[in-house]
Amino acid sequence: MRARLLAIALVIVVGACKDEAGKPAPPLPTAPKDAQVNDATIGPILDLAGCVPAPMPPGEPYPQLGRGRAIPNADGMGMGGLTGRTIGGSGAWARVTLGTTKENGLKGAAAVLRQHENRLRFCYEQNLVRNPSLAGKSQLQIIIQDSTHPHEVIVDNSIDDELALCMKHIVMELEFPKPAKPPVTIVQPLTFEWKAGVNDHANIPFGWTPYARTQTPVPSEPAIVAALAVQKAISTAKLAACLGPQHTGSMRAVLRVGTDGNVFDAKTGGFGDGHADACLASALIGTKTDPLPLMAEVACDFTRGDPAAWRVARQDAGYRELGPHARDDDEGGNIIKPEEQTYLLIIDPAMTVADIKPLLAAAVRGAAYVVAIEDDPKRPPLFLLAGRGVGVVPDPAAPLTLDAREPLTICHGLLDASVSMAFTEAPSLLANAARRCTKKPCPTQLTISLAPERNADQLATLVAAARRAGFERVRFGEGVCR
Repeated sequence: MRARLLAIALVIVVGACKDEAGKPAPPLPTAPKDAQVNDATIGPILDLAGCVPAPMPPGEPYPQLGRGRAIPNADGMGMGGLTGRTIGGSGAWARVTLGTTKENGLKGAAAVLRQHENRLRFCYEQNLVRNPSLAGKSQLQIIIQDSTHPHEVIVDNSIDDELALCMKHIVMELEFPKPAKPPVTIVQPLTFEWKAGVNDHANIPFGWTPYARTQTPVPSEPAIVAALAVQKAISTAKLAACLGPQHTGSMRAVLRVGTDGNVFDAKTGGFGDGHADACLASALIGTKTDPLPLMAEVACDFTRGDPAAWRVARQDAGYRELGPHARDDDEGGNIIKPEEQTYLLIIDPAMTVADIKPLLAAAVRGAAYVVAIEDDPKRPPLFLLAGRGVGVVPDPAAPLTLDAREPLTICHGLLDASVSMAFTEAPSLLANAARRCTKKPCPTQLTISLAPERNADQLATLVAAARRAGFERVRFGEGVCR
């Protein structure tokens, strides 16, 4: 009986297949010729590798490479609070003024607060985006007990609750002198004010870099919370619709997330296509997470197919290009100032350091810069490094420098001794330095010196070895070890 039922079922299935075979197949859907969205089923799957707090860009802490301009009131955390600075591209400036600090016997407490004055201003600027009328006076009460970190921070939140919460997170991470007779309560008055600027460049098309766009990092705990929340909320299927089969490799999106949990700004890059980047950024804006304690910047890394080094878009990407075949002038009535540009410096593998230096000197005057090498004329240039000029938080530790002369030498004030190897041993040299830095407070920024005997191709080799060793923040500079 069972065998008979199986035979009947088989006849039914075969008959159905014959009926279907006799019918013409339905036509496949075709996209209109002017469609802007690609078929997400074509090409490899887009994978989200993960999201982390956006790293700060490498800085130019000193007037090097012919930069030749001083930073007034520089205080080690960007431009000094007394000067004020513009908010984004709006042309407005914001200022936080610290009144007389009541140390109450804890000598050096005022100096700590003034050293981190720009971190408090960061809170103010971020909340000004949300509330443009934000201004007034506030007060911090910082209670120090047995530890050097605050036991409690009480903020007068009469101006704004979210501003108060941001400042509390900032101050809780600061390290003060240890009190001889705890507890000690430090009292710090604050004044917040802003003023509209003359020029409004809010629509300046800044180009992508793989680093944070703000000048001061968010405290570690809220930044990690934001990164994990965004990672859960991103839809890769929605992003894949921006990509065609040619878009493979690796990509990074730098997202700005508001306290309401919404992604309100995005910059993407890595595939080397300005149109795809714009589509991806648009798809990411509006991503919704749970409310966050602070505004934050998050860097999310994606791969499609095999991971590969980032490629930089040359067209429709918001850069102002520099290079042997690029013009740097103001034709077309361009009124944007050089320091408000993101420069893209394209170098040829055969270029010497003498050729690169003047171009890099012009690039570092911008708001940000990207250096890329034209390794294959048929493909977008290969990303080498990026950075910002003024306003970047420097490393508190002594500089870590790779002296690119032969033999290569890596040196740092906290290493036991400088280490030298031949150029061919650069990966081992940098890997060893990275391992040493896990046991000592080494900086996160590596400077590769522009040794006269090197060419662009050799510098690119050193940058690639540094990234494989784990150094994310790499820059070119003038440092030497001997």
